[in-house]
Amino acid sequence: ATWWDEKRPSWRAETDSCMLDLEQVRGVGLPSSHIAVNSVSFQNFETVAVSRPVTTGKMFYEIEVTKVGNCPQFGWATTTFALTIHRYRGEGVGDDSSSWGIDGARQCKWFQGSTAWGEHWADGDTIGCAADLTTGELRFGRNGQWDAPMGLAFTGVQPAGGLFPAFTASSPTQVSVNFGGKPWSYGPPDDSYTAFALREAEGREADEEAQRSQTDWVAAFAPTWTLEMDAALIQYATERAAVKGKRAVED
Repeated sequence: ATWWDEKRPSWRAETDSCMLDLEQVRGVGLPSSHIAVNSVSFQNFETVAVSRPVTTGKMFYEIEVTKVGNCPQFGWATTTFALTIHRYRGEGVGDDSSSWGIDGARQCKWFQGSTAWGEHWADGDTIGCAADLTTGELRFGRNGQWDAPMGLAFTGVQPAGGLFPAFTASSPTQVSVNFGGKPWSYGPPDDSYTAFALREAEGREADEEAQRSQTDWVAAFAPTWTLEMDAALIQYATERAAVKGKRAVED
C-alpha cells in the first residue's frame, strides 16, 4: 500500500515494495553480522551493491553515513563492473571505467582515478545520489544541499547496461541506505526523480510482462502446429539452401 506524509512533497511517497537488500560483490566475505538488509559495516575495502540495474529515466537514493571512515567511495556501477567476491581486490567504486563514485573523506570524485571535488563529510551526514540516464548526469547532495561544491559530478554517463548503486569502504565506515522503502531524509534535487527501488521494480515488472507475453503466445500457437507444418518448413529450408548453394557455384 502507498503511504505518505501530507506535509511533504509527493516524491516522498513510496511503497512497501521498495525494500532492496545489499549484497557483497567484491572483496573477502564480510561476516554476516556486518551486512544486514540495507546497512553495512565495512572492514577491508569491500564493495557492496544492489546489482540489479535500471536502464532508463531518473532515479535517486540516500546514504545515511553513520561513520565516514577514511576511504568511502559511494555511487553507481554498471553491468561490466567486475564482481570478484571472496578475494581481496584493491579497487573500488570509481577505480575503473565501469563505476562512478564520490568520497567525502578525501574530498574527491572517482572515475578511473580521483579528481578533487565536493566537501568533507561528517558522521551523521546524509548523502543523496541522483542519476539521470537521459542526460547522462550524476549528481550528489549533502544533507539536502545540491549547490557547489556538491551537485553535478559526472556527465556523459549512459552505459548500455544501466546503473545500480554500489559502495566501497574500509573500517570504520558504517552506512545505511534508503532506496525508497521509507521517507527520505532530504530528498532528490527535484520531484522529477523516482526512488531507485521503484525504477528497478518497474523494469523488472516490464521484463516479466514481456516474458509472460512470449509464453502466452507460444502456449496459444503450439496446439495449432501440425506435422504437416513441420514437413513444409523443412522442405522450404531445404529448397532455400539449394538455391543459395547453386548461386554460390555460379558466382
